[in-house]
Amino acid sequence: SYSLPSGETDLRLRSWVFTNFGEDLIMNYRESPLYRWQDAFSQRAAVNAATDAPAKTLSHVVTPERFLVCLGTEDQPTSTYDPLQIAWADQESGFTTNDWTPTATNTAGDLRLAEGSRIIAGCPMPFVTLGWTDTALYTLQYLRDTTYIFGAPLAGTNCGLIGPKAWARAGDSGQVFWLSSTREFMVWRGATPLTVQCPVRDFFFDNLAPRQEDMIYAGVNEKFNEVWWFYPDTENNENARYVAYNYSEGHWT
Repeated sequence: SYSLPSGETDLRLRSWVFTNFGEDLIMNYRESPLYRWQDAFSQRAAVNAATDAPAKTLSHVVTPERFLVCLGTEDQPTSTYDPLQIAWADQESGFTTNDWTPTATNTAGDLRLAEGSRIIAGCPMPFVTLGWTDTALYTLQYLRDTTYIFGAPLAGTNCGLIGPKAWARAGDSGQVFWLSSTREFMVWRGATPLTVQCPVRDFFFDNLAPRQEDMIYAGVNEKFNEVWWFYPDTENNENARYVAYNYSEGHWT
């Protein structure tokens, strides 16, 4: 009623993140625990059996070094939820109790990012793992150090990810493209993020359904060196339109 604050309601799309960990399929949705499906058609996916695994995480990724990493999760060992916290299990592990608790004899650990209000998504690359917040890009780097297992240098600011599916890795080109929360199309080629000039940017944002950024989905057509962004328009509120960028020839559709 008048003069009283409204109740808080989260209207963002609940999308799932799926990754492979060997033959297992790891999955979670926003603020859920990790689920594991063990390639058995007669069994459902189950919540991770490790009792010290984070019970709440925004996303996750499996690094090239085979670390299972939770993004936007609980710190260890207090289990305090922080949307900028990163936690990883012991290397090649994560499904047995004590795999997530850092000790002197394992490689589990955690760290906190500084820029932004929450982590949006991660992307494994051959030598680093990219991690976006809503305002910045970080590179999660394996240090091969028994004290500091991972470092997370800041790669760039004002280049955060607009939605959890709005990025795509361009095949073997070494490039990652994404749509930023600053309303720019961006590319990472191994160093500082760069803006991709887009003559159809106004067309894109004029037709984007308000508050539906989490529905934006990026994909790659490797045969034609293209990155596509499918997005919900104001007429349908579903992914009824797209823009595509040919990163070999530098033109848009």
